[in-house]
Amino acid sequence: MIARLVDDAEDFVKAEIALYRAEAAYRVADYRKYLAFAALAALLSASALFLLLLAATFALAPLIGMALAALCVALLAMGIAAILFALITRKVRRAIRRRA
Repeated sequence: MIARLVDDAEDFVKAEIALYRAEAAYRVADYRKYLAFAALAALLSASALFLLLLAATFALAPLIGMALAALCVALLAMGIAAILFALITRKVRRAIRRRA
């Protein structure tokens, strides 16, 4: 009787492990789909940003020349990127300090 109880407990644990594996596989597949959508959105956003910067360069070119327009737009874009990077690193550092 005890042997049967142990066998039943082993079967129960194996079934629970199989269930957790199946649930994990389902979640990974679901997240993989969302990750693919996020990657596509990032690619489209980067393309749109590139076209916006190119349009700004061509819009400024008649006023200050193509080379100076390209330099101004690039410096502006790099400045915005630096500000965003600084904000993100500050937030990440705060989050790390809270967890520690």
